[in-house]
Amino acid sequence: MSLLVGIYGENAGSGDPQSDYFRLNPATRTLTPSLTARQLLWLQGETVLYLRPFETTPLAPGNRHSVWTSQLAVYDLASHKDTALTSGLVLNDDLASCGR
Repeated sequence: MSLLVGIYGENAGSGDPQSDYFRLNPATRTLTPSLTARQLLWLQGETVLYLRPFETTPLAPGNRHSVWTSQLAVYDLASHKDTALTSGLVLNDDLASCGR
């Protein structure tokens, strides 16, 4: 058995909160780095759907103000395979997941 645990924070000066997630094996007391996510949306078995921090995008050409964008992605905890589902145009909104 293992647990997926996250440590919430932000980089100095970035203003973009995110979490680093680790697999915790309680029997061996070991942490294995897994992924950095803006927001976890869904977890089933070994598959995680999440928002991955991507980059800053200017609000308009030549504008000094920018916003953080993210990619919607799927991460497989067993294989450590990460697959982007969007091209990075998802804004950092509070997305919600819903059950079946």
